Amino acid sequence: MSIRRLLVLGLLILGPVTPSHAQTQARWNRYPALSPDGSTIVFTYRGDLWRVPASGGTAVALTTHVAHGYLPVWSHDGRHIAFASDRGIRPGAVPVRGGALVGRWARRCG
Repeated sequence: MSIRRLLVLGLLILGPVTPSHAQTQARWNRYPALSPDGSTIVFTYRGDLWRVPASGGTAVALTTHVAHGYLPVWSHDGRHIAFASDRGIRPGAVPVRGGALVGRWARRCG
């Protein structure tokens, strides 16, 4: 049997177990921040803030904006996330469950 036939046979056998069936690896994740109680991670992905359970699961977007948010920091009570942004305004915070910005951003960004 030629080497070419062996390669084709090997690809046919191994085809169904290739990594294409596995979950794809997320890229562009930056600046992870663990909640004070250790149950949740907030991170930036392509300029927006996301949260995910520390045990794993589906990530939920906290912000969606054309400007980039980064360097999230948890409040001591774990209810808000402060973060830096290139929005050209002073920092504020976003509730951990999502929603409207609070603090100085709420007055300037509506």
